[in-house]
Amino acid sequence: MTDPTTRSSRSHIRFEAAAAAATPSQVEVELQGGRRLALASDGSLPSPLEVLLGALASCQVLTYQHVAPSHGIALEEVRVEAAGELDPSTLDGSEAPCLRNVVLRVTLRANVDPEQLRELAAAVDRRCPVHATIEHEVRVVRELALKDA
Repeated sequence: MTDPTTRSSRSHIRFEAAAAAATPSQVEVELQGGRRLALASDGSLPSPLEVLLGALASCQVLTYQHVAPSHGIALEEVRVEAAGELDPSTLDGSEAPCLRNVVLRVTLRANVDPEQLRELAAAVDRRCPVHATIEHEVRVVRELALKDA
């Protein structure tokens, strides 16, 4: 894996992750810099969808912290809870098995007018990379590498 600060084409920052089966229901994910994360589908560890929601919530918090000062806001508290629904019957491939109705519950505390916080929230939604990635269509290209048994 490349260094997390590696820039790809047109000065873009490249992010990478790799995953491999650890057991029939568990996966080990390797992130940039050799960091590791274990996931599971059996409830014993976080699921990939929980991690996706956690990525969304944490990216929102970080974006609030980054954007608030430029709006003249000193945040005393920022908490984001993310929830979504998956219809398990779609796991058979009959429909796209994706989260629906993702809701962000944002709690902000600052000594400013509520309208300023609403403007900040709109700015954060425009600037949060994970929010933008989830909300917009992303082209995923699969490159299949087959190995002999």
